[in-house]
Amino acid sequence: MTLLCEIGDLMAARPNPVAPPDVVADWFDRKASVLDAIAADDLTTTAQSATARECAALARARAQELRQGDHR
Repeated sequence: MTLLCEIGDLMAARPNPVAPPDVVADWFDRKASVLDAIAADDLTTTAQSATARECAALARARAQELRQGDHR
């Protein structure tokens, strides 16, 4: 699957506002994986890679918060 398709699939799978926290956490984990792929892509600049890695870390942290009961 191409990176562009992965991004599109991620956006299409975005949970709705009343989705259970575990579903939202899984989506954030998937988002982190897509951001990791963006960071690793040959066409991504060094600065863009750094930003994508930072965003991936934030997505993983949010997934963990949701799994620990932080549903804000």
